[in-house]
Amino acid sequence: MSNVLVSIIVPCYNQAQFIGETLNSVLNQKYPTWECIIVDDGSTDNTEEIVETYLRRDKRFSYFKKTNSGVANTRNYGIQQSRGEFILPLDGDDKISDDYLELAVPILYANTNVRFVYCNAEYFGMKSGRWNLSDYKYSKFIYKNMIFCTGLYRRSDFNKTKGYDPQLVKGLEDWDFLLSLISENDIVYKINKTCFFYRIQEKSRTKNLTKTEIIELYNQIYRNHAELYDTHIVENPLYLKYTLECLEEKIEQLKKQRSITSKIIDRCVRSYKKITNSIHNR
Repeated sequence: MSNVLVSIIVPCYNQAQFIGETLNSVLNQKYPTWECIIVDDGSTDNTEEIVETYLRRDKRFSYFKKTNSGVANTRNYGIQQSRGEFILPLDGDDKISDDYLELAVPILYANTNVRFVYCNAEYFGMKSGRWNLSDYKYSKFIYKNMIFCTGLYRRSDFNKTKGYDPQLVKGLEDWDFLLSLISENDIVYKINKTCFFYRIQEKSRTKNLTKTEIIELYNQIYRNHAELYDTHIVENPLYLKYTLECLEEKIEQLKKQRSITSKIIDRCVRSYKKITNSIHNR
């Protein structure tokens, strides 16, 4: 089992200040049979200089630099350059525990019905503490992602998908990919230990998205998986989910404004219930 090669795919863009921590967490793996494919998505900082120190330290690291095209395209490129039977995506500012591969590889290796292996997670950086993700359940997963990208899966399963969608430049490409990777009867295994550490930064891709941009991301995911969603409900559930969240926020705002009449609040509540029923009762 220790002979199974794991390809750790590290896309990075101007993350020179963080990537050393990421690569140290790879270097410290107790599981020995890995390669780390670092793909620089057109960085203009000294990322390459820092990565070169790791190339000299361990031959299991490889480095590629290309024109900037977004994280989805960069992950796909890294996977194309890799040789591993198993794949683990890891962004260039996050970290994994030294026993993550040691724990995850035997699980994926032993059971062909397991499609994806992940773990408990914690925040670090601008925010710290446990990342309280909902427990995985497929019927909920198709509406809301509760899995992060840094989980283990088979290359053979990746080859059955179209990979990460380069059109989702502004986010949600991980969820979109997992919707292609995981089907309703597959097993998604969660290791009951914190092995992944997600960095919170002051600025991120998704933090400042407009409502229009978020809706377009949801619509793109729906277009990518229309057949899947059409077997569950008629309307686009991602658009309904986002509208529901906006209504919840608006209702709370209205409750705090004494000048707003109860009639307006009642109207929002009726809309809220209508969308809730549309999502859950079809």
